[in-house]
Amino acid sequence: MTFKGHFFSEFTKSMVKMRSIEVKIGVEGEIRRQCNTTN
Repeated sequence: MTFKGHFFSEFTKSMVKMRSIEVKIGVEGEIRRQCNTTN
């Protein structure tokens, strides 16, 4: 398998895993104003 083929295979797997992440809404989650620090 080429590097490009391997990359897209792994990328596809990671996108499938990300589907299972629950989105936090309301007071459960937070939006960071600065990505390198916590609010």
